[in-house]
Amino acid sequence: MARRNVWTYEETKELLSVIKDKGLIRHFGEEQNKRLYGIAEAEMRKRGFPDKGAFQIEHKWKNLKRVYYKTKREDYLSESCEFFEELDELMSEKLQQNQAKHDKVPQKRPKPVLEHFDKLLTKIGVIERENNEEFFRKQKDLINYEFELYTQDERQFTQRLASVLEKNTEDFCFRAQQILILEGMIEGTVAEVEEEKLDMVEETLEELIEDADGGDDHHHMVDVIEQLEEEQVEMVEMVEEDVLEEDEENEIDEKKEVVKQYYQAWKEDEF
Repeated sequence: MARRNVWTYEETKELLSVIKDKGLIRHFGEEQNKRLYGIAEAEMRKRGFPDKGAFQIEHKWKNLKRVYYKTKREDYLSESCEFFEELDELMSEKLQQNQAKHDKVPQKRPKPVLEHFDKLLTKIGVIERENNEEFFRKQKDLINYEFELYTQDERQFTQRLASVLEKNTEDFCFRAQQILILEGMIEGTVAEVEEEKLDMVEETLEELIEDADGGDDHHHMVDVIEQLEEEQVEMVEMVEEDVLEEDEENEIDEKKEVVKQYYQAWKEDEF
């Protein structure tokens, strides 16, 4: 026996109640509607309306929605649409649900708006100028530091060279004085000259020791002091050798004088 296609007031009222109670309105359009209509059919049967199948429920629901939207769109009197209040309540619930979903969707962040091109160029110019100033300042500091190191090394080299020249000059003068004494061109003895030089070496050694205690170029001072100490030892040895040579020369002169006197005495006795 075929089911009746005509819907009574009670059947339509109960269908809207089932859709509301089961919350089917929230799922229309999201899930397969045939499954939803099957749920409505089963619930209608439980409530004592077994004559309406899923296919009939689908067509009835679509007709109800069409009449409702037409009434809303054409501004008809709500009395012209049966069950307007029930449909409006269901559709309002659907509308609120859609609005809530729309609010949950994260809105895309607006793209950043670029500043005015001239302002951007001005900022870039300021940044570049600051970076260039910092670079040139550091470069200048580095050049000054390197120049200071070079100047310090050059100053130390000049001091060493001056000390070497001064020492060579003193050695030359003392040597020339020794030669002049040996040639009889000036008064004095070689031992006196060497003793004078030894005194000067000792004074220079003491000054260098004091400078080494308070100076920065400690290693250079130590080398010079060691060199002067070696020269001092050599000078002492030379003085001792010269003294021995003078003693030997004196002994030879005395022997020559004795021989000379003996020869003169023998000469007088002979004649």
